[in-house]
Amino acid sequence: MLFCFFRLADVIAALVVIRILVQFLAQIVGVIVLRMRRPDLPRPFRMWLYPLPALVALGGFIYVLISRKKFLKEIRYAAILAVVGLTIYFIRSRMRAEWPFESAKQIQG
Repeated sequence: MLFCFFRLADVIAALVVIRILVQFLAQIVGVIVLRMRRPDLPRPFRMWLYPLPALVALGGFIYVLISRKKFLKEIRYAAILAVVGLTIYFIRSRMRAEWPFESAKQIQG
């Protein structure tokens, strides 16, 4: 209902920015951090020339993100969408006593 107050092109652009930030950039950073912190974990696959492909992809996605015409406007819309989504998630989690609001008794089982 809230998205009816925005132009469709702005909503789609904000969702693209969120996808780049969360799905691509966060995954690239996450895989590098995981490999540095937990080198002992078994890995079912190998990345040739690691970490070069991940760093090239990171640079490419950052370039795609900042080369957009209305980059700052889209980042603002993406931030608003993320804050609204997180707020709704935390309200729902609080009402259902789910993570991160579950009690110690629920965690211990």
